[in-house]
Amino acid sequence: MVSMVNSHGQALVLVHQSSGGTYDPATATVSGATTKNYSFKGYMYNSSQGTEGSGGNVSSGARTCAIPATEIPVSPLAGDEITGQGDSVIITSVSTIWDKTVAIVYLCVVRE
Repeated sequence: MVSMVNSHGQALVLVHQSSGGTYDPATATVSGATTKNYSFKGYMYNSSQGTEGSGGNVSSGARTCAIPATEIPVSPLAGDEITGQGDSVIITSVSTIWDKTVAIVYLCVVRE
């Protein structure tokens, strides 16, 4: 994953909610927080999740941003914003790929 980001990633900015604020899961926004910007190289891609069964496929489409953990000094959070390349998206969930106790890549599901 990290080599894919190195080869195909683009310059982006994480607008991290650094303190305070209230997260509203219905709108995926945070109000009343202070923010800090972190520049990084990340890779945005289309992804889908779902299940297959005898009743047919159930899936949902989304975009995911892969961020190598070495690119930013903080862990991204739901409600943080990613901007760049003429786009602005909100992180709705974050999964971390670990090597023992070391974070390697953050996979951030995002929406407009």
